[in-house]
This record gives sequence, C-alpha cells and structure tokens, in this order.
Amino acid sequence: MNNFSGAPVPKMIASLVHLEYLNLSKAMFDGPIPPLFENLSNLHYLDLQGWYGYHLHVDDLDWLSRIPSLKYLDMSLVDLSRATNWFHVINSLPTLEELYLDNANLPYVPSPLPPFNLTAIATLELSGNSNITSAMLRWLSNATSLEYLHLSGCGSFTMEPLQVALASLINLKGLDLSYNSLEGEILELLNNVSSRGLKQLDLTGNYLSGDMPETLQSLRHLEYLDLSGNSNVSVRMPTLLGNFTSLRDLRLLGNNLIGGEIPPIVGDFVQLEHLDLSETGITGEIPSSIGNLTNLEYLDLSWNHLTGDVPGSLGHLDGEIPSSIGNLTNLRYLGLSWNNLSGQIPTTIILSHNNMGGELTSLLDGLSTCSQGASLLFLLLDGNNLSGIIPSSMGQLSQLQELDLSSNSLEGNITEAHFSNLTSLSK
Repeated sequence: MNNFSGAPVPKMIASLVHLEYLNLSKAMFDGPIPPLFENLSNLHYLDLQGWYGYHLHVDDLDWLSRIPSLKYLDMSLVDLSRATNWFHVINSLPTLEELYLDNANLPYVPSPLPPFNLTAIATLELSGNSNITSAMLRWLSNATSLEYLHLSGCGSFTMEPLQVALASLINLKGLDLSYNSLEGEILELLNNVSSRGLKQLDLTGNYLSGDMPETLQSLRHLEYLDLSGNSNVSVRMPTLLGNFTSLRDLRLLGNNLIGGEIPPIVGDFVQLEHLDLSETGITGEIPSSIGNLTNLEYLDLSWNHLTGDVPGSLGHLDGEIPSSIGNLTNLRYLGLSWNNLSGQIPTTIILSHNNMGGELTSLLDGLSTCSQGASLLFLLLDGNNLSGIIPSSMGQLSQLQELDLSSNSLEGNITEAHFSNLTSLSK
C-alpha cells in the first residue's frame, strides 16, 4: 500500500490516453478526482478506492460516462455525495462487470429509475450507503447476470422489494444483507432465493425470526453462513449440518440452538474451518468428536453454560500462546502437549513436546514469584528448544511433584540449592 500523505491525484495521468489499466487504490490521495480522467477512454480497469482519514471526492461523474469500455470500477471510500448523477452515469456503462461503491456517501436517487442497462454486471458492492431505496432493489431484479451482491449496512430494508430481487437473481453466489434492521420470518426471505448456486449468505445483525430452513434446495451449496445477532432465529444444528454438507464457515453467535447442546455429529463435518457458537445458550459437555475437525482454524464457544472437561482431542494447535492466558490465576493444570506451538513461553504456561524457545531462567523466575507458582505440582518442559542455565529459583517451587526438562539445550551446573526445598519431588 502506497502513502502519498494527502497529495492530490496527479492530473498528468489523464494524458496517458492509451491506458487500459489504472490502479490508484488506498494510496492516501486527497482532494478531487480530476474530471480530465475522461481522456482515459481506453480504460477497462479503474480502481480509485480511497482511504480512511482522507477526503478523496468528486463533484460530478459525467467524465466517467466517456470511458465506454470499463469493466471494473472501484470508488469505495470516495465521497460521491455531490455526484447526484451517479446512478444514471453508472447505468450508462453496459460493459461493467464489477462495481464497488461501498461507503461512498451515495446520494438519494428519486424515482422513476431509468431502464436497467448493466447487462454484464456480476459483482455489485454498495455496502455502507444509507440511500439504497426499495425502488433500487426492484430495479436490481433485472440483473440476472449478478453473482455477488453486497448490501451490508444500507439502512432499513423491507422484505417485499428484497423478495422481488432475490426471485430473479438466478445466478447469485454471494449475498450480504447484514446490518439492515430486516424484520420478519427468515423463511419468508429465503424462500424467494431462486439461485441454486448460493455459496455465501450473511444475515448478521438483523431482526429476523423463526426457524432456519434446512431443506431449501437454494441453500444446499452454502459454504459460508452467518446468522449472528438474530436472537429469534432458531437453528437445529444436526439437521442444518446434515443438509448443508459444503459448509466451511458457520457463525451462529447469539442464535437459539434447538436442543441446547453441541451434537456429537458435528465431528462428521471435517470440512469446517470456522465455527462460532458463542452466546447461543448451549449447555452440557463439548463432545470429543469435535477433535475430528482437523481443518478448523477458529472455534468460539464462549459465553455459554458448558460443563465438563475440554476434550483432549482438540489438538494440532500451532502459533503462539497468548500472554493473556496468564490471567487464569487459579489454573492448576494446562495440558497442551504434542502440538506444534512456537514462540516464547509465557511465564505461567507448562508445556512439553512443542517448539518453544527462550531461556529457562525467565520462565522459572516468573513462576517462582507468581502466587500460583508456589503450589505448582507438575512442570513438564521436555522436548522443547529451551536454553541457558537452570536457575536456583527452581528450588522455590516447593510443592513440585514432577519435573521434566529433558531434550532441551540447557547448560551450567546443578547444585544443592536447586533441590533443597523440593521435598515433594517424586519424578
């Protein structure tokens, strides 16, 4: 990402009349986009995406209509609030395939709208614009080539114009209607999805209600489903997973899970990469079958009423241990052995057979001064990459029963001071 620190967009670019591709995105330009860009009539690709904190803007979009072969246009985060002709200009570009105008302060467009002319449009991103009207949604019902429609945070939609649009968008693969204060039965909305190839559906942060339909043919190929924040939507997780066998990303934060527990069948859906069941009110134990989800990268079960142990099958962890785990001041046992963890050891963690590095002194000094260190029973750090000497402060871990520092790169002398207080040590 380039940083031109608020400099104006260079007007000389408009002299490059043979340009077919121009990308000035996220370059932190400020000020108006030169109308002289109308000279770039051979452009197929134009990316002028702005950046937060900079006021890239246009007062009129007439110049854009003089670039007749444009296929890709991104003016996200460009202030178009004065471009009252934006809708008619965009509609005059029949070759346009991808259009990104999110968070562009699009002004209100009065009815009647012109006849639909975007016959090649495949991706339409209008999120973050509050003046998207019901008339526009009905107008979109003509966009039969549309594959990806993003309308997140566009105000308060009503159900009827959405139903009209969805009934006609037969090639839709991705649909984002999040944060639009949508009200009504979720079945009422999804029954109108005519596409049989929908892969991404985001309904986060609305006021939908009722049971999530599990048998609609239009949803059979879903890979991403986010219903978070719709507290009155009920989900039968076993049925949903059983019918939506392509799901890789399932987000149900704050929904009502019928049955109240995580079903053991969840372990059968090994393609899952992201699973969020936080704030769903689930109870009972975490089934051991969840350890079968070897492709899982993100799991959130927080703010529930779970009981029992965390299954040992939840392994194959990598990356670093967050230092915040040291806030668990009552922790007596943490088993993270035989994973692929790396980085420095936080001072309150006990691990074996990982790839942890650093000096043992810093770890043991931290444990000996920590209030829980004095009651530590097991210290198993074998099979890591620890270095340095074994500090005499180890002798302050007076309750230690088992100690294993083997298979590291430790050095130095071992004296009586290391063991004089370890009277409970048995192994």
